[in-house]
Amino acid sequence: MKIQWVHLAAALLLGVLMGVAFGPFIMFRHPPGMMMRGRMHEKMLDRFAEKLDLTPEQKARVGGIFESNRPRMDALLAESRDEFDEVRKATSRQIREILTPEQRKKLDSLEEKMDAGRKGGPFPPPR
Repeated sequence: MKIQWVHLAAALLLGVLMGVAFGPFIMFRHPPGMMMRGRMHEKMLDRFAEKLDLTPEQKARVGGIFESNRPRMDALLAESRDEFDEVRKATSRQIREILTPEQRKKLDSLEEKMDAGRKGGPFPPPR
């Protein structure tokens, strides 16, 4: 019974950390690194044009503003990714301290799956 509480506490802690880390990006419904790339850039620009009733000239200028700010946004996203990874690793180390060797092996497996799913998202490398 005690081991189940440890699993529950670990899952809850990871869930809270993920929620805090990704909460600001929920409104975009897409990984932040993809927000200003390719089709997402076009969709966002189209949404702005529709919601703000932009003229074609305004839409072109807003698109240019998005493009000119992309390098700064990509740099900030890269910094966020690095900081998030540091917090995630520290959390994992703390959780490992309360797990049995068998549970640590299971955690290793879970983290490998999470890392494989993370490749290319949610914070892909900047262009």
